[in-house]
Amino acid sequence: MTEPIQTVYLANIGNSSIECGKVKVFPHTGPLAVTDVLRTDLKSHAMTEVDQWFSRQRPANERWFVGSVCSEGLREFEKWLSRRASRENRHLLSHVDFDLHVSLDFPERIGTDRLAAATAANCRRNPTGSAVVVDSGTAVTVDLVDEKGVFQGGAILPGLKLAAESLGWGTDQLPTVDIARFDEVPPFLGKDTVQAIRVGLYWGTVGAIERIVEGMRAQLSEPSEIFLTGGGGDLIAKQLRTASRYVPTLVLEGLALAAENVCSR
Repeated sequence: MTEPIQTVYLANIGNSSIECGKVKVFPHTGPLAVTDVLRTDLKSHAMTEVDQWFSRQRPANERWFVGSVCSEGLREFEKWLSRRASRENRHLLSHVDFDLHVSLDFPERIGTDRLAAATAANCRRNPTGSAVVVDSGTAVTVDLVDEKGVFQGGAILPGLKLAAESLGWGTDQLPTVDIARFDEVPPFLGKDTVQAIRVGLYWGTVGAIERIVEGMRAQLSEPSEIFLTGGGGDLIAKQLRTASRYVPTLVLEGLALAAENVCSR
């Protein structure tokens, strides 16, 4: 077993955002609590924001664990990280690092964000039931971890931003709606084109998630809990007809559990 590590740093590189945090992983008691979380859009000055965040931590002999589903974002992050942490203190997580049985043909093709969220939900769920994990980001993923703790797969659909951009790109007269202004639930009747797009994007996403969850639950003999995370998770959780738990740090929690797994080898 390796020497105890008090604190490690985590980074989740998505298609449109980066989130970082830190956690005490080994030794620890109770749930892994991710603290000092930074979330920033994946844009030209994203690494400046990460650098400013990191400078406030004042770490010593830090160790990083990184999950990524975006090769370009990962390249930029690794370029930044290579100047701050030695190679032996940088670990790019893969599917083999998660303590989660995956019942799929090609587990190596599953995004680390999906595996991380599922691992964290598996740790949080009632041990007698299953967990449905909804991550609302660039894409929306809806995945099932059964009552035995097995990742059974799920569904992927466009996220709010991607869907909004596709309407702008793929049509002649429809505008690209800024989803950053989705700060409240839209009414069902849009009174102009922009409002109508907002109605379709939001309620279409909520309806798709509800129908997928309903179908998953119909195949189960035990009750299931719903966990939501991601940038749009909070707003979506407010309108789901089934009780759910919004956990904004769910993916980072899963990366932390993978980090603990790696550290204990």
